[in-house]
Amino acid sequence: METPIARLTTRKQVTWSASKTSAAIKLDGKSRALFLEIPATFTTASVTYKQKDAAGTWKDVYKDGVQLSTTVSAGKMNKLPGDDLFGLDEIQIISNTAETGNGYLMVTA
Repeated sequence: METPIARLTTRKQVTWSASKTSAAIKLDGKSRALFLEIPATFTTASVTYKQKDAAGTWKDVYKDGVQLSTTVSAGKMNKLPGDDLFGLDEIQIISNTAETGNGYLMVTA
């Protein structure tokens, strides 16, 4: 589900179903992921990211040889490393704990 919230910003639903890995989130390859809203009921403290390569295989996202990770707080709007997530067509968000619920990813073109 996408909801436009400003001229160039879109709110995309992020769904976890008793899993550490979210459902795939479609981006357009030209967007930056800016914020991640985590449900207040989650116990997660950090997230990592996966991107789908041209062959359809999910791979961890790295920067300078280190897996990209973001510390997050449940029930809050968490700032993401937008430039590091720029240009991806499809991502998954990986929680450090198995969760069930919906969060939201704010992206901008």
